[in-house]
Amino acid sequence: MAHVELLTYTQFPEKMVASAARLCYSSSSIHEIQQGMTDEKTTHFMDILTENGHETPIEHASFTFG
Repeated sequence: MAHVELLTYTQFPEKMVASAARLCYSSSSIHEIQQGMTDEKTTHFMDILTENGHETPIEHASFTFG
C-alpha cells in the first residue's frame, strides 16, 4: 500500500479565498482586506461565492501531497 503525506498547504484557505474574491471588487490593498477579514466576513464571502457559482477564487487554496 502506498504511503501519502501532506507536504505543504495554504494556511487559512477560506480566508485566502474570501480575501482574493473581495479584492476583485475593492479599492483596498490585499493586506488591508486580509487584516479586516474576520471569521464572520470569511464565512459570509464563502457563502456568497458558492451561492453565485463563483468558484474561481477557490483555486487560490492549494494542498500538495507526495
